[in-house]
Amino acid sequence: NIRRGMRRKDEKPPEDHWKKRLPELEKELLDTYYQYKGWNLEGIPTKASLHELGLDYVSEDFVKRGILADEENN
Repeated sequence: NIRRGMRRKDEKPPEDHWKKRLPELEKELLDTYYQYKGWNLEGIPTKASLHELGLDYVSEDFVKRGILADEENN
């Protein structure tokens, strides 16, 4: 999905999920979820988390595509 352009802006609960939307709570929950998964605030796995999973080739591809910065350490 990341290679196809999916980013944080595409993450949202279904329209009927909550009767009253709480944008600040949604942002906080999404930030916490991304941190737990080892992703940056844009919803992209960090180079470090990809390395831990043995997916260095994915981070190299993300750098080539301009999805991740080459110097990113987190």
